[in-house]
Amino acid sequence: MAEELKNKGNRALAEKNFQEAVKFYSEAIKLDPSNHVLYSNRSAAYATMREWNKALSDAQKTVELKPDWSKGWSRVGAAQHGLQNYEAALEAYDKGLKLEPNNEQMKAAKQDVERELVPPSKNPFGEIFQGDIWSRIRSDPELSTYAHQPDFVAMVSQLQQDPQALNRFLGDKRIMRLLSVLLGLNISSGSDFMGKDEHEDHPHPHPHPHPHPQSHSKPEPHKETKKEEKKEEKKEEKKVELSSEQEQALKEKELGAQAYKKKDFETAIQHFSKAFELDPKNILLLTNRAAAYFEKGDYDKCIEDSTKAIELGREVHADFKALARAYQRIGNAYAKQEKYGEAIEAYNKSLTEHGTEEVLNALKRTEKLKKEKEEREYFSVELSLEAKEKGNQFYKAGDYPEAVKHYTEAIKRNPNDYVLYSNRAACYTNLRAFSEGMKDCEKCIQLNPKFVKGYTRKATIQYFLKEYHKCLETYQHALEIEPDNKEVEAGIQRTVQAINSGSDLDDKERAEKALQDPEIQSILRDPIMRSILTEIQENPKALNEYLKDADIRAKIEKLVASGVLGTK
Repeated sequence: MAEELKNKGNRALAEKNFQEAVKFYSEAIKLDPSNHVLYSNRSAAYATMREWNKALSDAQKTVELKPDWSKGWSRVGAAQHGLQNYEAALEAYDKGLKLEPNNEQMKAAKQDVERELVPPSKNPFGEIFQGDIWSRIRSDPELSTYAHQPDFVAMVSQLQQDPQALNRFLGDKRIMRLLSVLLGLNISSGSDFMGKDEHEDHPHPHPHPHPHPQSHSKPEPHKETKKEEKKEEKKEEKKVELSSEQEQALKEKELGAQAYKKKDFETAIQHFSKAFELDPKNILLLTNRAAAYFEKGDYDKCIEDSTKAIELGREVHADFKALARAYQRIGNAYAKQEKYGEAIEAYNKSLTEHGTEEVLNALKRTEKLKKEKEEREYFSVELSLEAKEKGNQFYKAGDYPEAVKHYTEAIKRNPNDYVLYSNRAACYTNLRAFSEGMKDCEKCIQLNPKFVKGYTRKATIQYFLKEYHKCLETYQHALEIEPDNKEVEAGIQRTVQAINSGSDLDDKERAEKALQDPEIQSILRDPIMRSILTEIQENPKALNEYLKDADIRAKIEKLVASGVLGTK
């Protein structure tokens, strides 16, 4: 139950419903108060709402429960930073980095705090590399794909410390894109920036923001996107701290990407495999190969590679987004295999790492498909009839709770049998569970609008609720189907008698309840009806004349039946 609430919280957080997320996390904490992840997630929600004190309280509880978890200290650092407790924030980040020294996000967050304590550089370019630069990087569709590349992170970190180093990196398109974003300019190359006329002969295309479409014969919970593979651009020949093996791996990766675009997935797999042999710490090579396996239809291999990518990602402290994509791909593969439970688990893990609307929508579709599949597999007319017979036996014996249990089982086995809803409604009526009974009557009528018993049982509930005007209307519908139905005629007589013989207290109670009915409200708001009601109160003899009009007569009868218009 706590896990389910956590997943709902993750979903709300991904949808930016932060208050809703806090509610779900809080409910989960009540059920599992020693789960450090719940406090961490709620801290993140509070931080997003800038409720820093609450965020700090949850973050401190997180590290109290799990002091060896780096993300907990990251939460503490973020909350302290928000409260402008810079020294405390640095201390928290230091503790986190001791546990996870290569966590680039935490390093960047720590540098943000350090800049709050140190005056900005006087270098004109120093200022553009200061502040919350990583938030701008992650919010840009192109730059966000570079955030987990070690050489790019190293270059940005060096520029933050020494802006004069910019001249060394002007040949790198990633740095030029960063300058474009930070300066708000359209800079395509280093030569443009330096004021020359030359431009690149082969500029890299901007990554396509939309998923690659696929066609399927039946609804799929998720269509595998190819944008991850398109986002990685070619890198310049001049690299920062790349070995010859890594250089060769990039070439193989590019060949794999080209084959992938041509839908030659077998060749793509071969190139991605060679690339991974050369650069065994690069999880993108595994996720790319997993994508090729997915398109090839080898979903087990896709899951295997994605799982390896996650394990490797934990080892090398990869970006959360990369891990989220790996979990997403696992979910997509399981969904293709119609293993919806496993797919849902993978999508929830993806949302925990990094929430996106794409994964959230895939999760919702998969949950719907899972429910539909379970209903199909559970369907059995024969077993439904067996359960129905047991329900009938308990109903005759007056054991209505047990009868409800068996009718419910019968409905699960055959949800389109309208008689089952009628039978269960009768049980609910005897148990005075009128709300549940009314729902069953409505469902029964929806499935078979010609089934009179559905109407009579609905009218019975309305009678007990003293909604006599509605009760008479329901009986009228039944008479339209079976004009000579004795049960319906008896019901109408009983209802009319109740209206005429009710006490003043009963009439007042019914009238108060009826005034909440939109139909009654509509009649009373009608200017013509208001004029008529005023006139017949002053001159009761005028009523006979108005009753000759069928429409006015129906409205007056409804007001009388509801108790709003007295007859005494």
